[in-house]
Amino acid sequence: MAAPLRILRLGTSEDVPTHVPESALAYRIVEEQLCAETGEPVETVVKVIWPSEALLPAVERWLTTIQPDLVYMKVAAYWFAYESVPLKIERLLGRAGRPLSAVGLRAAAIPRVAHNAVFKAGRRLAQRTIGGATPFAPEEVVERMEACIRSVVRTEHVGLVVRGPQAFADFSANDAARERAEQRRQHVHRALRDLCRELHVEYVGFDEPLYRTESRPSLLADDVHRDAAGKLADAAQETAILLHVLRKLRQER
Repeated sequence: MAAPLRILRLGTSEDVPTHVPESALAYRIVEEQLCAETGEPVETVVKVIWPSEALLPAVERWLTTIQPDLVYMKVAAYWFAYESVPLKIERLLGRAGRPLSAVGLRAAAIPRVAHNAVFKAGRRLAQRTIGGATPFAPEEVVERMEACIRSVVRTEHVGLVVRGPQAFADFSANDAARERAEQRRQHVHRALRDLCRELHVEYVGFDEPLYRTESRPSLLADDVHRDAAGKLADAAQETAILLHVLRKLRQER
């Protein structure tokens, strides 16, 4: 039996079966579509990433141990666009604010709470009155993702696709926050787009946030994650670009 086509997916919480069945996840659909196109078995190794200082060593380790044929790298707008009230409290109060911050974060992770209209309204009110802090600055995200991109590029016989921040969900509580989020997103999008052009890496970018351009919101009730229709739309785009990169990679060998 032929060895499977192996894809290392540097993904997000969209790639774990917490909110939809595993069969509805975009990468599972991509596996089926690529298998149908190539006639080869396809295996995806999913690693949910976070752009901390620990990311680059982890990516380099995965490249060595997994030895992928393709890498699909996702850059999430959430990392630098979502203004979290619990995170702001923790940063303002330090250790004293951690218990209160932890309560808020745990509540947001419980579907029956996060999907509740009252909870969502309260969250937006808190964002407008208390304000929020983003997990990372856009400059941090660009720096760390650039290091990871360059590491993959240096790895022989590996094709890379970078998907820039989509912003399929509008996290913002008001127009001012929305403008801040889009300015951050544009900074990351343009920097990674230009880097990928320089390195001849396939980049999937979005000049406008998806929440403005999609005909209907493809979101779950938490207003944060994609629903099954949104994941299906993402999968079609992913399959096309991965197939293009795979064919180009094999022509170069």
